Amino acid sequence: MSKTPKLDLEQSDVFELLISAEPLKSKYEVGLVITSFNRPTYLHRTLSALSKSDLSDTLVLLVDDCSEDSHTQKLVRDFHMKGTAVIKAIRKTRGDCVIHENLKFGWDLLENHFNCQYLTNLDSDALVKLNWLRRLKKLAQQLPENEDHLITGLNAYQHKTLDETDSYYEKESIGGINFFFQSKVYQETIRPSLVDLQWDHNVVAQLTKRGHKILSTKPSVVQHIGRNGIWSGPASGIFDFAIDFGDTVRIKKTVRMIYFRGCRKMLFVLSPLFLGACHGLRKLNFLPTKLTQAVSNFPGSIAGFFQRLWF
Repeated sequence: MSKTPKLDLEQSDVFELLISAEPLKSKYEVGLVITSFNRPTYLHRTLSALSKSDLSDTLVLLVDDCSEDSHTQKLVRDFHMKGTAVIKAIRKTRGDCVIHENLKFGWDLLENHFNCQYLTNLDSDALVKLNWLRRLKKLAQQLPENEDHLITGLNAYQHKTLDETDSYYEKESIGGINFFFQSKVYQETIRPSLVDLQWDHNVVAQLTKRGHKILSTKPSVVQHIGRNGIWSGPASGIFDFAIDFGDTVRIKKTVRMIYFRGCRKMLFVLSPLFLGACHGLRKLNFLPTKLTQAVSNFPGSIAGFFQRLWF
């Protein structure tokens, strides 16, 4: 039997470490990092879906960013998986949003202490298929070993597809909800890119600059369920969402919501321009005064109307 690694970490003054009852090995095929902060409803759904999936030869590391919500704290501390080793790292104090630092801590730990062949992550507001990890590993093993590809299980509709085969899409870019890659790619490209909140953009930019492909499984095996992120949300029309995950009814509703709210925002932005144009035409005697006043006062002003509609 492999000797259980000793967790003697320099970051122990930053994180409280909780290790599950499942025995730890010195080597795993896959190391998975889940980052969380509050939002217990999403976290519960993510951990529930994860617990039902196939995680053979996988070490799970749940990194919590000092959640203030008591329900989230309990979910993190109570989380365990039968037959799968779980380490929980709870940050003792919270400063600014440090998701990239938590990922770096997690991936460093998994690579340096547990010699993981592949590293991956999953946001705490995502769902997974039962075979999601097998699909990611299978796709990685189909690719040439000398090429450093970045893979995701989420084929986000708004990220341009450059090419496709029977098993994957080649993407122009992807978001950081789920990354899957070889450990060698971590040290060479990914770790140096974990410098700020745009870490996922940095990683994609560096890999594409070096001529490496960005791929997603076909169809998606990961779905984003969070309403809002640091940079995005359905209200902005910028939202990582897979249209081929399988939940057809929910997909249609979400896509409609994204486009509807995007149109409302566009109207909100354009309405002051329209109002200004009306006043300009009035000054040039192209519009009757009463018509201009009616436009300005309906209701309160067109801009005000769209502003109320948007918010």
